[in-house]
Amino acid sequence: MTKSSVVDEFSKEKYENQNPIAKWLVRGFFKSLKNLYLQVPKKNRQNVLEVACGPGISTEKIYSYASTKRFVATDIEPDLVAETKKKLPNIQVDVNSIYDLNYKDGEFETVFALEVLEHLEEPEKAIKELARVTSTYAIISCPREPIWRLMNMARGKFLTDFGNTPGHIQNWGKSELKTLIEVEFEILSSEFPIPWQMYLCRKK
Repeated sequence: MTKSSVVDEFSKEKYENQNPIAKWLVRGFFKSLKNLYLQVPKKNRQNVLEVACGPGISTEKIYSYASTKRFVATDIEPDLVAETKKKLPNIQVDVNSIYDLNYKDGEFETVFALEVLEHLEEPEKAIKELARVTSTYAIISCPREPIWRLMNMARGKFLTDFGNTPGHIQNWGKSELKTLIEVEFEILSSEFPIPWQMYLCRKK
């Protein structure tokens, strides 16, 4: 995949779609994200990590919500890391796999994993790694099924795959995702902006 196609896939289709309904949905996503993040005590918003940051659109939003002493973003795709660095030159952006983050145990107070677990063959391993690098909090979001697929089908997308977005190899309703998360975290608060599910969690 070329640099331009990588960036386009992550930004224009998901976050920069100009369809009015799509824009309304994305606004709801970021409103919920801000609501959860601001529930984290200020003292735990000083050293923050976002994994699978993509081209930095969500990174830029999180960074704007509250002041922080250190903000680190990471993605496995070098082209997406480069795009995030260009967008946010004042923060640290690294190439890393969510399965093997090159940080110390408990190095961050709050860790974000937004719209990534559904793409992973081993989400349990990723959850364990998120728990390793955070000292306290995590905010995790994923599509909420079956609403996600039903909305895709309603707009005539991915009909042969029953509305499943290409690249989504995991599909969770509320109870299934909670079960996955609760192996390592206690869920403190949740938001359900259509068609997502989003959880503020505390490390056990």
